[in-house]
Amino acid sequence: MMSFLDHFGTWWVIHRPRPEMSCKQAVVVATAAGGGMRSTMKDMADSLKMWGVRRVYRLGFGVQATRPEEIPAGIRSAIDRRTAGLARRIQRNEGKRGCNVRAKGWFTLMRLAHRFAPPMEPDYGYWERQGWHGRKRPWRA
Repeated sequence: MMSFLDHFGTWWVIHRPRPEMSCKQAVVVATAAGGGMRSTMKDMADSLKMWGVRRVYRLGFGVQATRPEEIPAGIRSAIDRRTAGLARRIQRNEGKRGCNVRAKGWFTLMRLAHRFAPPMEPDYGYWERQGWHGRKRPWRA
């Protein structure tokens, strides 16, 4: 998964963000027989947020099993409850545009860097064509 995310590093808001990401929601899901999911989900969620994804949700489940049929009934019902609740939240937020605060902050810092530092291609040219050195922003329609 990290290799996949690294291939899309140019999509980060400090490089060449994709405006269509500002209306997206993402879910990061990790399971393990024991622990270790939190850091994995954090890395994936950080990349998605820096792509400009408006909302990133995390679901991590310690299933205490190596095969799906071995998952205890109590854990299975907890998984069902949490996924159903998350589905409702995603539906409520459907169609909204915006950007997470962290990505907006980095975007603003990069705009300042573009203004006061020598132009670095290809990012500078991309921003110029998009109109982001002016008043336009990737998260506005």
